[in-house]
Amino acid sequence: MKKTTLIERELAEALEMWNKFEGPMEVDKISPPKVRELRALNSMPSLYLLLAEEACFHEEKIFKALIFTEDVILGYLGRGTPILGIPSQRLLLVGLPLWVYLLEDFLSKYSYPIAIVLPLELESYLQFAESSSIPNTSQGIYIKKIAQILAPFNTQSLLDLVEDLESASSFLLIKPEPVVFDAYQGYQYLAVAGSKFVYKGKNWLGLVERLEGKVRLILYLPQNLLGERVKIYLKDKLLFEGELTSDKVIVEPLPEYMDYSFLEEDLYVQI
Repeated sequence: MKKTTLIERELAEALEMWNKFEGPMEVDKISPPKVRELRALNSMPSLYLLLAEEACFHEEKIFKALIFTEDVILGYLGRGTPILGIPSQRLLLVGLPLWVYLLEDFLSKYSYPIAIVLPLELESYLQFAESSSIPNTSQGIYIKKIAQILAPFNTQSLLDLVEDLESASSFLLIKPEPVVFDAYQGYQYLAVAGSKFVYKGKNWLGLVERLEGKVRLILYLPQNLLGERVKIYLKDKLLFEGELTSDKVIVEPLPEYMDYSFLEEDLYVQI
């Protein structure tokens, strides 16, 4: 009979608790979020959100939040794993290779601040989250469970933001040459009309929209870029260069692919 290890027991207990998770509860006192703030999600079990980046789309703010947990054994992935001590709260937290995008309104209602981190610390924590992979271990099972728990709040924040932004009437149109997408032929498939997908990159929020006979990408850029000279690239291919006259940019047509997740890696806006 196989002996159960300490980490296996920890995992079993953690999964049992997270399977009972009912979502965050509203806080008694609302506190607007800000970058470098560590906030506790008002939930049981607890999770912690370190706000790494902020972007403003029209009147809405959205934050990139790194995920920290009290489950040190299950979150620790070896040397380089962020470890954050909060003496005032008697907390020891570890950072996970995860992040989500959350609206200001969600963070204000369902989380509260407990600490501020230094800029250099934030930079190293962000680098860990973005560059580390999830292992095929007990820790990996735990991390994937946390990602599953947070996915609905991440998705809903992006969808809520897109709904607000879709009311904008003016837009900038980009018509890329088909050769731009040659490197992505592996994503090809038979499109289903009417489905939508939301993606997020640095300095942009994107909605892939499938219409009858064509696919297009609707990009929403931060308002503070209006009037600035920008370049929009897909990997090494320049899609647009010039003064940004609208924070809504339509790129069409796109090839009909099953998945457009490559946009989050390869599409970027240079100022």
